Amino acid sequence: MKIYLTLLTAGHGGDLLNGNLRHFARFIQDELNKTGFNSSFEIFWLTLAYPPEYIFPGVIEKSFGEYYDKLPYSRMSRQSKKIEISLQAPEFSAYFDNKDIDEYTVGKTYNCKDIEEPGLAKILIEKYLQAAELIAAKLKREDIFDLDKFKSTLLVIKENISLDFLKAVTTELTIKLNADTLSRAIELRENRKKINAPKDKLIRDFRVYGEGLPDKALYPYATQYAEIFLKLLRRNKLMCPKYNHLYIQVVPTFDEGLKNSFAYEDWNVNGIAVIDYTNYQKQSEKKKKETVFNLIVEGLKDIAYIDNLDMSIIDKVIAEIKNE
Repeated sequence: MKIYLTLLTAGHGGDLLNGNLRHFARFIQDELNKTGFNSSFEIFWLTLAYPPEYIFPGVIEKSFGEYYDKLPYSRMSRQSKKIEISLQAPEFSAYFDNKDIDEYTVGKTYNCKDIEEPGLAKILIEKYLQAAELIAAKLKREDIFDLDKFKSTLLVIKENISLDFLKAVTTELTIKLNADTLSRAIELRENRKKINAPKDKLIRDFRVYGEGLPDKALYPYATQYAEIFLKLLRRNKLMCPKYNHLYIQVVPTFDEGLKNSFAYEDWNVNGIAVIDYTNYQKQSEKKKKETVFNLIVEGLKDIAYIDNLDMSIIDKVIAEIKNE
């Protein structure tokens, strides 16, 4: 069973835990998996709603307050094999609502205590346990949900919680998740090479992004060249498989490029180009322009190599731009 944790308040949702709690929900999931926890439900959405400590301009709190006052909410769908639980979690108000207060606040509405990370981690465990009780109340004879194993695993985690424990969990999972991300990115790139899908989409958009670089680090050359490349690649009818939006990710390291190479829609693709930004900053404007051009070529050829695009068209466009 996959557990999805989300947090929301008035005006916005989808908040993520950060700091030494960043991977704590993933740790809980992994520990449950290790125990062999079994459930006939495949998805468990746990939503924690917290009242805003501050109200921001344009936010209507009344509707959220009405929703919040009706919690807890629980729903179990056996047809879709999904559990949905929503709980009140006022303890998280100060955790999320303490940024840019002076600039955006129009009024403090909720007084709450700022709780340290170990305390919040234990509260989060309590929320999981509260959700388990709501689930237990709705289980039918034919349902499978190993309640005892669920609770005992959470209680063991709770007993071990300390700041050092949370730091160790964060470090370990950060390394593991980064490795998993890189491995998955490499696998997807290799699979694209094997597919050699039909090229039936005319390029429609071409952009350059400086991921992990300062804002406007490649300005104005990246924008200027992106427009030129798009115009010429369209004129020469560069055809692509499935996608028609080509994005060049200019990054400090290839690993960083791999992390940003995922296309979450099938209409776009990312090419990787690696920049030595320290050296780039020392270059003359003429040399910077040349460097950006070469980076775009590198990223474009990265895409072309993987998806077997027509290199004759790409080389023709590169030569045309060079000779301008």
